[in-house]
Amino acid sequence: MALPRMWLSPLASGVDVFFRDTILNRARRPERVAHADRKKALLEAIDATVEPWMFDDRERFFPLRPVVSPERRRGRSIVPGEVLELRWKSEFEPIYEENRALFAKLERNGRARARIIRRDPEHPRPTLLLVHGFMGGAPDLEERLFPVRELFAAGYDLAIATLPGHGGRKDGGRFDRPRWPAHGPRFTIDGYRQAISDLRALVHHLRDEGAPAVGALGMSLGGYTSALLATVEPRLDAVIPFVPLASMAQYMFENGQLPGTREEQLELRELVDVLFSPASPTARPVLVPHAGRKVVAGKVDRITPVSHASRLARHFGVAVETFEGGHLLQWGKTAALLSAIERSRASFAARRP
Repeated sequence: MALPRMWLSPLASGVDVFFRDTILNRARRPERVAHADRKKALLEAIDATVEPWMFDDRERFFPLRPVVSPERRRGRSIVPGEVLELRWKSEFEPIYEENRALFAKLERNGRARARIIRRDPEHPRPTLLLVHGFMGGAPDLEERLFPVRELFAAGYDLAIATLPGHGGRKDGGRFDRPRWPAHGPRFTIDGYRQAISDLRALVHHLRDEGAPAVGALGMSLGGYTSALLATVEPRLDAVIPFVPLASMAQYMFENGQLPGTREEQLELRELVDVLFSPASPTARPVLVPHAGRKVVAGKVDRITPVSHASRLARHFGVAVETFEGGHLLQWGKTAALLSAIERSRASFAARRP
């Protein structure tokens, strides 16, 4: 029996709050540190982490490392297309010295992965690169979280990427949390650098194999990552962050993870924003054509609220588009996404080299 419409928004909001508070934000006993000491520590971390060239030299900070000698095997999908499971070595080098040993230990993370679904491999169509959220990454699951049947029927081939430390790239136990984003700002920044390196490689691989255009559709953490990709990769034709994370500092502020008075929290939020800025999707100009930029948010999202989508939309120079549901129970997402993608067709049609 279908739930009454009036119950849908409260239910979606409640599910988000439960998951946020019990899974994502497991309670930690706050350290008793004076605000002045916290501020000093953040300033020292910024000085050790953030350098001007990271913003001025995009290609050096997010180098393109093409797909080389990939492993290919046939796969299966709920979509009636030809399925290819692609694996290749993630040619990534951490920029922070202490991360080299940490990433070297993550053996499964060293192989990038993507599931590619095409109607006709001899005649590739515009391709949507689907980028999953935190704790996701298994293609069989992502095919049920993204409206893949509808996207495929609308005229797009699909590529389902796996982010670092997720899905088949996750080291540790099956039910362990992903190790990235985690372990502090410098590890998190290097993880985004690996994610962008792998996604850039995939975009170029798809284009080199004949895809007339490639767009990125990212959910939650994938929304953040796809938005970051749009500021780095000039061969990306469209980008649609969906229920996106936009700022680690904003997430911490909104979830009570910054201590002190409101004024002190605001000051810490600004410093944390600067600390994560080398891997921020709002730190560099957007390279995707304006017609190909869309941002979609859930009206009752309580994990990455509309405030996050608004932040990205301001940077993109577009308005936020919304649907009725939340972050996990996404009532109305399919219609909203299909509408956003349809209005991006002009950007897909204008093929770039």
